[in-house]
Amino acid sequence: MSASMFGFSNDYLSDGGKNYLVLDKEGLSKTKLVWFQVEMLTNNKIKGIVKLDVREKDSKVKLYYNLSGLVILSNFLKRNKIGKSDFISILDMLISVILNNNNYFLNDQSLVLDEKMVFIDPKSREVYLIYIPVEIHQDIIQSLKAFIIKLIVSANIETRDDFIQQMLNLIKVEDFNLSDFRNQLKAVRDEVNTSAQSVRDEVNTSAQSVSKKGSSEGNVDPSRTITVTEGRNIRTLFLGGAAIISILAAAISYWGVNLKFLMNQSGVTTRMLTYGAAAAACIGVTFRILHKESNDVPAAEKTASNKTEPEPTKSPEFTASNELTRTPGGGTDDTVLLSELNFPELMTVNGQDSVLIDKPIFIIGRNREVCDYVIEDRGVGRAHAQIRKVDSFYFIEDMDSKNGTFLNDEKISSNQQYKLNRNDKVTIANVEYLFTSK
Repeated sequence: MSASMFGFSNDYLSDGGKNYLVLDKEGLSKTKLVWFQVEMLTNNKIKGIVKLDVREKDSKVKLYYNLSGLVILSNFLKRNKIGKSDFISILDMLISVILNNNNYFLNDQSLVLDEKMVFIDPKSREVYLIYIPVEIHQDIIQSLKAFIIKLIVSANIETRDDFIQQMLNLIKVEDFNLSDFRNQLKAVRDEVNTSAQSVRDEVNTSAQSVSKKGSSEGNVDPSRTITVTEGRNIRTLFLGGAAIISILAAAISYWGVNLKFLMNQSGVTTRMLTYGAAAAACIGVTFRILHKESNDVPAAEKTASNKTEPEPTKSPEFTASNELTRTPGGGTDDTVLLSELNFPELMTVNGQDSVLIDKPIFIIGRNREVCDYVIEDRGVGRAHAQIRKVDSFYFIEDMDSKNGTFLNDEKISSNQQYKLNRNDKVTIANVEYLFTSK
């Protein structure tokens, strides 16, 4: 729930090298603050609550919250890929802060659960909430559930399984309570950690197996071993050197023949011709050996440079279950129980498509992993609006969408519930629906 919903305006400023969130409200004075709560907040370092400083000027009070070293949680989760276990830890900290309020005689209804006003310390990964020491009335459980859904939509969670669906299932139960939810989160985290440990153990076992196999084949000290390829390279260098010497000898012989005509030294010429013949024979032998070395290379080595690794098989992309990917006009071949016919529907004004509201919290938007009904329209938010069942009544709530949600042609305020009556018109982006109930 945003602070603006409680009648407060907010601003950010720097003062004395510290960063503050400043909450202001018309006519706010000390007499309107719950003063013993102010004392608790200013005199104690309460885990998970942003430090408060109450400042008064000309009988007007403003609330200063020290945000030094903190960043907005939703922004942090968008920019940083986070593991499943870490995400669960963040949710667990949120619950801890709410439950810890009673230890300081604070009222959990005064906590602000808004995606722009919940913060995290990037170093310690501790979560911090804003507490407003005034009388406020809100359903903290419903606010928490809506806030967690928004986090799931915006978070960059590192997962390719049904983790998101698991989280949504835990949130959407009708008899939701903090203690049960916390225990269920612990169970999911234990399962995640166990699975991760199993993968690590399997990798380590495979690595050890390969290592043992390699050392058992030959039991030769690697430092004293010359491989076939290395030996071949040594012979090639030797023969190459011999070839160079032979060529030089042939050149000298050639020059010696020419000197015969200039110097008429027959003895020198004879020796030069002998050297030349020997050099020519050496060159012939050298090239025959080199040619043989080339032919003796194993077939596997000859083709190594041309061999291409097979492309790894791509894992199939995570596809959400049908429960999350229903689109306008879509349907399944499953048999529909007659009892489902009692669920209300959103029907397009032209009557071509209808949406069965078959869950106590029914999310509408563009994100297939989160929403129960998907509208393929860029004007629709990732999690645009939700319909809640409370007792036997249904309420619609806009989830901070950019283009808003309209009820009977009037734009509704975000994060507030509006009762739906039979034949009410609901407009999301450019699509109009009629709410019908049996």
